[in-house]
Amino acid sequence: MQDAGKLVSGKGAHAGRKYPEIQMASDMPDPEDAASHKTDFSGWDGDVCIGRIRFEPNGLQKGTWQWSGLGPHVRERLLPHQGYEDTARKAAAMVEDYYERLMAHNGLLPRPESRRQPAP
Repeated sequence: MQDAGKLVSGKGAHAGRKYPEIQMASDMPDPEDAASHKTDFSGWDGDVCIGRIRFEPNGLQKGTWQWSGLGPHVRERLLPHQGYEDTARKAAAMVEDYYERLMAHNGLLPRPESRRQPAP
């Protein structure tokens, strides 16, 4: 399993993003899963949860990272809004890509109170 802790120590899953202030943060650790702080993360743009990634330890998708795109309350959602990737970095990038597409599709601009700045 990839240590996603390295993934979240920086701004976004990859450099040059449209919204560079997006952060992935560990969700509340599960007391029954000692490694949950390394396997479950939410992405945030200020106070807006943009999505979640988590390691799938069992089942048909065992060993992959599930991503789910969220975002602010908007008029229209987009599909696909969830899936599986081989690495935490790729899953985080899918969350960010979904968020960027969702914002653009709904004509939303960065919030003034957000620290993020659109790329030139």
